[in-house]
Amino acid sequence: MVEAELLFRRSRALKEELLGIAHPDVAVTADNLALLFLSLGRLQESQALSKRAVEICRQALPPAHLTLEVCQRTRQTLAGFTPDQGL
Repeated sequence: MVEAELLFRRSRALKEELLGIAHPDVAVTADNLALLFLSLGRLQESQALSKRAVEICRQALPPAHLTLEVCQRTRQTLAGFTPDQGL
């Protein structure tokens, strides 16, 4: 999983550099990284990334856009977890 994290972080950094920090593709990568962190039990990092992904999507996409819906669904899923809850 460490390799996956490194690849997601690198991907996000490249997208931010090339597309800007508020691009929907950056949000998708942040959302994917949030799900990876959830699987690793890193809930706080996961929730922070998910929140940022939703913020980017809300600013950059229309309300009914599929990418926004996916990011919001991830955020809702994460809201159901508590820091002491095992996966």
